[in-house]
Amino acid sequence: MFAAKYSPQGDRIATATSDSVRVYDSDDGRLLVDVKITVTLWLNTGLLWSDNCLLVISNGKIKQLDASRGSVVSEWPVPDTRTGSPRISIPKHGKFIAYSAERTLTFWDTSTHTQLGLIRHPRTIRSIAVSPDDHFIAIGGDPGTITIKSLSRITVSSVINSYLNCFFYSDHLSPGP
Repeated sequence: MFAAKYSPQGDRIATATSDSVRVYDSDDGRLLVDVKITVTLWLNTGLLWSDNCLLVISNGKIKQLDASRGSVVSEWPVPDTRTGSPRISIPKHGKFIAYSAERTLTFWDTSTHTQLGLIRHPRTIRSIAVSPDDHFIAIGGDPGTITIKSLSRITVSSVINSYLNCFFYSDHLSPGP
């Protein structure tokens, strides 16, 4: 097993292996859904809950699965997932998906499936996380640095001409002594 994640309500647990995603009842362990799908995972990073759906990285795409039925309801193309360690993150409002692999971070509109923008990071990206208030994204990179970028000017209703200009706040944090 590559990944295990509780649903936002805590009533289900999703697990992923290289060839399937399974959803279990968290109270009694009963298998609810078994989806045969090739999953690209690396250290618990390619499986994510969003409401009643699961997001997985599979065959060069982010796929959105209905967690009750196990069917693919939506997908977004992403850069080659065979290199690096792909990661996905989504804000609570669910209007875009952040995807990273190697030194690239892309953002995808969840309703139109269009790419909102792309950031080339100076270091290999090891982790990404949207803040609980949906205002920032943390990018964990080598060697032990964290870059914080503001998401306050990201909108899915308008075209972003210069994506780098949308991120006007950036701090580099490094581990303490």
